Amino acid sequence: MPIARPPQVPAQLTGTRFSTDYTGRLVDSLIFQGINFAGAGGTELPVQLLFGDDERVISGAQKMIQRWVIAFLTKRRSVQANPNIGSEFMQNLEQGYVVTDADVQSEFLDAAVLTAESLAVALANQTVPEDEQLESSELLSFDLQPGSLSLRIRITSVAGEGATVLLPIPLE
Repeated sequence: MPIARPPQVPAQLTGTRFSTDYTGRLVDSLIFQGINFAGAGGTELPVQLLFGDDERVISGAQKMIQRWVIAFLTKRRSVQANPNIGSEFMQNLEQGYVVTDADVQSEFLDAAVLTAESLAVALANQTVPEDEQLESSELLSFDLQPGSLSLRIRITSVAGEGATVLLPIPLE
């Protein structure tokens, strides 16, 4: 649930194009670390799910990217209150449908479309700033190995802001 309070701007975003004017915006808690934002430079780090004492809030493109990653990884029909949110990517991985490089590309494209559609429906009755609206998600590269899959994804907002996400997924 979005919270409204003065934010702390994460240090890794200092000097980037991301908005720091939170006037009239809803913000979310920052739970993903390691997203390489445009202009931030440096080494890409895997996305990590982190909670803890470091209270940070986000809005803008960072919020949109976090929302996309959560929806992409959410199994479609797994959220009782909204069975249409998410994609079938994780289900198809678990069921063994992703074996070849062509499978990864095909499943990503299908899942990215479902993710975009489910987010559009979820946000349809809200006023959402352009930097929080999804323009595109693109699979830049991937590494499929026995026991793991790493996706390198570029996610861009309607405002043209974006980030590269390195998403490690263990396969069992």
